[in-house]
Amino acid sequence: MVRTQFRSLWYVPLLARWLADGREVPARTQAVEPPVAREVRVAVVDNFGNCKLDLPAVELPGYDGAKGLFVHNRHEGRDVEVRCYDRLPDVPYGEPGITVGSSGVGFAELVVRGGSAADVFGLHQGDQVFDLTS
Repeated sequence: MVRTQFRSLWYVPLLARWLADGREVPARTQAVEPPVAREVRVAVVDNFGNCKLDLPAVELPGYDGAKGLFVHNRHEGRDVEVRCYDRLPDVPYGEPGITVGSSGVGFAELVVRGGSAADVFGLHQGDQVFDLTS
Protein backbone atom coordinates (compact mmCIF):
# COMPACT_ATOMS: atom_id res chain seq x y z
CA MET A 1 0.00 0.00 0.00
CA VAL A 2 2.82 2.47 0.78
CA ARG A 3 4.29 1.99 -2.70
CA THR A 4 1.14 2.72 -4.68
CA GLN A 5 -0.10 6.15 -5.73
CA PHE A 6 -3.65 4.97 -5.04
CA ARG A 7 -3.40 4.97 -1.25
CA SER A 8 -6.90 6.42 -0.89
CA LEU A 9 -8.27 3.41 -2.79
CA TRP A 10 -7.04 1.26 0.08
CA TYR A 11 -7.58 3.74 2.89
CA VAL A 12 -11.22 4.71 2.35
CA PRO A 13 -12.63 1.13 2.58
CA LEU A 14 -10.42 0.49 5.62
CA LEU A 15 -11.61 3.68 7.29
CA ALA A 16 -15.25 2.83 6.49
CA ARG A 17 -14.80 -0.59 8.08
CA TRP A 18 -13.24 0.90 11.22
CA LEU A 19 -16.10 3.38 11.55
CA ALA A 20 -18.71 0.66 10.99
CA ASP A 21 -17.02 -1.47 13.67
CA GLY A 22 -16.92 1.47 16.11
CA ARG A 23 -13.11 1.42 16.16
CA GLU A 24 -11.16 4.51 17.11
CA VAL A 25 -9.47 6.12 14.14
CA PRO A 26 -5.91 7.28 14.87
CA ALA A 27 -5.67 11.02 14.25
CA ARG A 28 -4.00 14.17 15.48
CA THR A 29 -4.78 17.84 14.99
CA GLN A 30 -2.36 20.15 13.25
CA ALA A 31 -2.51 23.93 13.47
CA VAL A 32 -2.38 25.65 10.09
CA GLU A 33 -1.69 29.35 9.75
CA PRO A 34 -3.29 31.15 6.82
CA PRO A 35 -0.80 32.64 4.38
CA VAL A 36 -0.20 36.38 4.53
CA ALA A 37 0.88 36.61 0.91
CA ARG A 38 0.64 34.05 -1.83
CA GLU A 39 2.16 33.79 -5.23
CA VAL A 40 -0.38 32.34 -7.64
CA ARG A 41 1.31 30.22 -10.29
CA VAL A 42 0.46 28.40 -13.50
CA ALA A 43 -0.09 24.77 -12.58
CA VAL A 44 -0.67 23.53 -16.14
CA VAL A 45 -0.88 25.02 -19.62
CA ASP A 46 -3.38 22.99 -21.64
CA ASN A 47 -3.40 22.33 -25.41
CA PHE A 48 -5.42 25.52 -26.02
CA GLY A 49 -2.98 27.75 -24.11
CA ASN A 50 -5.29 28.16 -21.11
CA CYS A 51 -3.27 28.64 -17.92
CA LYS A 52 -4.73 26.55 -15.13
CA LEU A 53 -3.85 28.22 -11.83
CA ASP A 54 -3.03 26.68 -8.47
CA LEU A 55 -5.83 28.43 -6.57
CA PRO A 56 -9.62 28.03 -6.49
CA ALA A 57 -11.39 30.91 -8.24
CA VAL A 58 -13.51 31.79 -5.20
CA GLU A 59 -10.31 32.59 -3.26
CA LEU A 60 -9.35 35.33 -5.71
CA PRO A 61 -10.11 38.89 -4.62
CA GLY A 62 -12.30 40.48 -7.25
CA TYR A 63 -13.68 37.17 -8.44
CA ASP A 64 -17.13 38.72 -8.10
CA GLY A 65 -16.27 40.80 -11.19
CA ALA A 66 -16.16 44.13 -9.36
CA LYS A 67 -12.50 44.62 -10.21
CA GLY A 68 -9.79 42.88 -12.14
CA LEU A 69 -6.55 41.27 -11.09
CA PHE A 70 -3.18 42.43 -12.37
CA VAL A 71 -1.57 39.58 -14.30
CA HIS A 72 2.16 39.59 -15.06
CA ASN A 73 2.70 39.99 -18.80
CA ARG A 74 6.20 38.77 -19.60
CA HIS A 75 6.10 40.15 -23.17
CA GLU A 76 5.33 43.72 -22.11
CA GLY A 77 7.25 43.70 -18.82
CA ARG A 78 4.25 45.08 -16.93
CA ASP A 79 1.09 43.90 -15.23
CA VAL A 80 -2.18 43.90 -17.15
CA GLU A 81 -5.59 44.14 -15.49
CA VAL A 82 -7.71 41.07 -16.24
CA ARG A 83 -11.35 40.79 -15.18
CA CYS A 84 -12.90 37.70 -13.59
CA TYR A 85 -15.88 35.98 -15.20
CA ASP A 86 -18.19 33.18 -14.09
CA ARG A 87 -17.86 31.13 -17.28
CA LEU A 88 -15.67 30.99 -20.37
CA PRO A 89 -18.55 32.06 -22.67
CA ASP A 90 -18.84 35.28 -20.60
CA VAL A 91 -15.28 36.33 -21.57
CA PRO A 92 -15.43 38.64 -24.62
CA TYR A 93 -13.98 37.04 -27.75
CA GLY A 94 -10.27 37.78 -28.12
CA GLU A 95 -10.02 39.19 -24.59
CA PRO A 96 -8.29 37.74 -21.51
CA GLY A 97 -10.27 36.68 -18.50
CA ILE A 98 -10.02 34.66 -15.32
CA THR A 99 -12.74 32.07 -14.90
CA VAL A 100 -13.51 28.77 -13.22
CA GLY A 101 -11.63 26.21 -15.26
CA SER A 102 -12.75 22.86 -16.54
CA SER A 103 -10.02 21.00 -14.66
CA GLY A 104 -10.16 20.34 -10.97
CA VAL A 105 -12.96 21.47 -8.74
CA GLY A 106 -13.39 25.23 -9.05
CA PHE A 107 -9.78 26.11 -9.82
CA ALA A 108 -9.14 29.41 -11.56
CA GLU A 109 -7.96 29.57 -15.13
CA LEU A 110 -6.42 32.44 -17.09
CA VAL A 111 -7.85 32.31 -20.60
CA VAL A 112 -8.05 34.29 -23.80
CA ARG A 113 -11.30 33.39 -25.49
CA GLY A 114 -10.44 32.20 -28.98
CA GLY A 115 -6.71 32.46 -28.27
CA SER A 116 -3.87 31.35 -26.04
CA ALA A 117 -3.35 33.02 -22.67
CA ALA A 118 0.09 31.38 -22.46
CA ASP A 119 1.12 33.05 -25.73
CA VAL A 120 -0.47 36.43 -24.94
CA PHE A 121 1.13 36.70 -21.49
CA GLY A 122 4.30 34.67 -22.17
CA LEU A 123 3.49 32.21 -19.39
CA HIS A 124 4.67 28.64 -18.81
CA GLN A 125 4.01 26.00 -16.17
CA GLY A 126 5.37 27.20 -12.82
CA ASP A 127 5.40 30.90 -13.72
CA GLN A 128 4.02 33.39 -11.22
CA VAL A 129 0.81 34.98 -12.51
CA PHE A 130 0.15 37.49 -9.70
CA ASP A 131 0.56 38.08 -5.98
CA LEU A 132 -2.24 37.93 -3.45
CA THR A 133 -1.59 39.87 -0.29
CA SER A 134 -3.83 40.21 2.72
